[in-house]
Amino acid sequence: MAPVFLHHDRRTVFLITVICLALQAFCLIGRLQGQALGNDRPTLGLCLDSRALQPTGRLPLSHLAGLRIPT
Repeated sequence: MAPVFLHHDRRTVFLITVICLALQAFCLIGRLQGQALGNDRPTLGLCLDSRALQPTGRLPLSHLAGLRIPT
């Protein structure tokens, strides 16, 4: 049995479209960060504990995850 919000084909297509757009944005962030910092070697200073990390799309998003909008 399908979830309630997927009973219509348009909703299923819309859900897949949104997921694909989010994946494209994630890949674009990773590519832009890699181009700005250099893809060939790990970079120091990207993490709070000063480890050398490879630039990825997840890294800037993980730093932004702790931000909250004041209400």
